[in-house]
Amino acid sequence: MKKSGRKQGVFTLFFSVLLAITVIFTSIMPVSAKQSQMTMTKEVGSKVAITLHYYRFDNKYDDWDIWAWAPEGVAFALDSQDEFGKKGTIAFENVSEETPIGFIVRKSDWSQKEGNADRFVDKSKLKSDGTGDIYVIEGVDTVYTTLASAQKAIADLKKPRVTTAKFDSLNTVSFETNQKITKKDKFTIQRYHGVRKIPVKSVKLDKDGMGGTLVLKNNMLPDKTYTLEVQGLDKKEITIGELYNSESFTKQYTYEGQLGALYQKSKTKFVFWSPTADNVSIAFYGKDGKNTEKIASTLAMKRSKNGVWTATKKGNLDGTYYTYEV
Repeated sequence: MKKSGRKQGVFTLFFSVLLAITVIFTSIMPVSAKQSQMTMTKEVGSKVAITLHYYRFDNKYDDWDIWAWAPEGVAFALDSQDEFGKKGTIAFENVSEETPIGFIVRKSDWSQKEGNADRFVDKSKLKSDGTGDIYVIEGVDTVYTTLASAQKAIADLKKPRVTTAKFDSLNTVSFETNQKITKKDKFTIQRYHGVRKIPVKSVKLDKDGMGGTLVLKNNMLPDKTYTLEVQGLDKKEITIGELYNSESFTKQYTYEGQLGALYQKSKTKFVFWSPTADNVSIAFYGKDGKNTEKIASTLAMKRSKNGVWTATKKGNLDGTYYTYEV
């Protein structure tokens, strides 16, 4: 017992001396080292100053500015000009590595904006001091990080072309171009998956000759892809546009019957609505929660009226898992 107590006393003395040395070392640590430690602890982010360059083909920049967030939203002016177009600086302080920097180029009253989705700065492209340049082009979703790549994109976009084309109904297409056209020009609508040309019934041009509306002789098929080509201009794929809201689409593709799996003990009829699909099948899996990850069999569906697809599978499918493959 005495021997053990002696060891404990020696250990206590050693620990006390070590603690005293630590306190003395801390007290004589240089002030600069202490400040450095405090700075590292308190720093939560860094400053960024990103120059956004904006190009418009019409050179009209009135009321356009930048709305940016990181994460709080702030408006920044496009208040100067360079060889590219208008420019402004997105500036934030205390931006951590995890905080995304988002931005929208817009009219200050939000009546117009560039792009259909929010855009974000690629922070990996910024310099170590938080500065950098990004380039935005009217009507283009891509955010460029070099002047050369942005200028090349503009040069390509200035080539004579159809800039937009969309279906307004099953037999009408509205479009815009980047140069004037006349009714004497040839208008061609072509369907993929068969390379078939669709006859144009009539052409109505806008007053400025930079677009118009085409009326087709026949209705388009929603499951096919179409392009518009105007004589002398690069062609453009025609998007769905307002097709689904048109009276002609509603009239032809409205279906008021039952959809889904119409179960009977001896068979099940499947009814699926998808006017835009070119193929639909059903994948069957296991039953009652078993083997639900591996496909056991498939069944092709047949197109019916009103954009409806149908198929019938014999047997009792009670408890069977299935999915539609479009």
